[in-house]
Amino acid sequence: MSKEVAITGIGILSPLGIGKDQFLENLSKGESGISIVKGIELTNISSKLAAQIPEVNFKSYIPLASLRRMDRISKMVVTALSLAIKDGGISLDKENLEKIGIMVGTGLGSSYTVDTYFRLLLKEGPLAAPPMLFQTSVPNAICSHASILYGIKGINATFSQKETSVEMAIIQGYLAIKKGVADIIFVGGGDEISEPLYHIYSKLGLLSKKDIYPEGSRPYDKTRNGMVMGEGACILILEEASHAEKRKANIYGYLDGFGIASSPVDILGYDKKGDGIYHSIDMVTKNKSPDLIYGSANSSLDLDKGEAHAINKWFNKRNGQVKLTAISSLLGSFDAIGGLKAAAALLTIKTKKIPPTINLTKQDFSFSLPIVTTPIEDKNIKNVLTIGSATGGTTITLLFSADL
Repeated sequence: MSKEVAITGIGILSPLGIGKDQFLENLSKGESGISIVKGIELTNISSKLAAQIPEVNFKSYIPLASLRRMDRISKMVVTALSLAIKDGGISLDKENLEKIGIMVGTGLGSSYTVDTYFRLLLKEGPLAAPPMLFQTSVPNAICSHASILYGIKGINATFSQKETSVEMAIIQGYLAIKKGVADIIFVGGGDEISEPLYHIYSKLGLLSKKDIYPEGSRPYDKTRNGMVMGEGACILILEEASHAEKRKANIYGYLDGFGIASSPVDILGYDKKGDGIYHSIDMVTKNKSPDLIYGSANSSLDLDKGEAHAINKWFNKRNGQVKLTAISSLLGSFDAIGGLKAAAALLTIKTKKIPPTINLTKQDFSFSLPIVTTPIEDKNIKNVLTIGSATGGTTITLLFSADL
């Protein structure tokens, strides 16, 4: 028999704060997490902004013996896992650890560690490259650290699908619980800003910069001129519904389904026609229509345009009121932002607070549905759709609901 999938815990490290409460407070007020980038040499770089997480005392969340073996991205995700376990009220010593798994999505893993390792390898040869750096440079090191620390014995998997990496992890966790393979799956992931990554994105011309328009993240705006890099980590607890009810867990909502589609585009390009985005939205909304959409728009010229085409095409075949918002205006854009979008969707279902799309002053597209530009509450919000679109053409949509 197919199982229902509830979400019972949220752990967050974001540019808006540590933990779901700080995240919700600043998100729902429309506070921007974007500022002048720190820790990066900006000589000959035209972009100056980023959305970085605040300083974290990782020793408060991870034992020192484990901490020594982790690089920054692993520390971020394992800290988010620690926060999710606490928020979900899970006592792992009372659970069957063989029925608990972890699935993490990361676009690039530890880009800083990879850069450091290969610089040493090329400059000084194999003997100069520390073996520990190699172990932590592989993307699945994040899941491995988490499993070792918490004794997780079930499914352990890592996914890398650019800006849909976390959505892919969420889908696979959802399917594992639906099939009865696991009672609980920790899903989510993270990505970090590193100096080499920032420079690469800048050289590719993907980042917003001061030209005829001001620098910043302005989804759907006529003056948008590129994305602002962000970073963060998020872990959600996906739990078989009857298991959650048995332990009297707090349920934020339910994962009601997903859509996945693609468009044949350039490897660094987005689905600017919106065909794959439309099919992904249509796939998950056959039986239930959302009240709110968290868009994937990241202030790039092509993605915002493609998403606008897709949403209008989909909405014009629907009845009812649907709102739209894009939180990349507050958080910047990074490969693992899908985890924070999913968390935001669930917190909206729980609190009815909708965060705004900020910096939208000259709307570039005529939408058939309203874009939220100031913080609001809507008691009618029960079903929320998140859209994740990646370079290379993949789109994944997730539908979260207050009940099934």
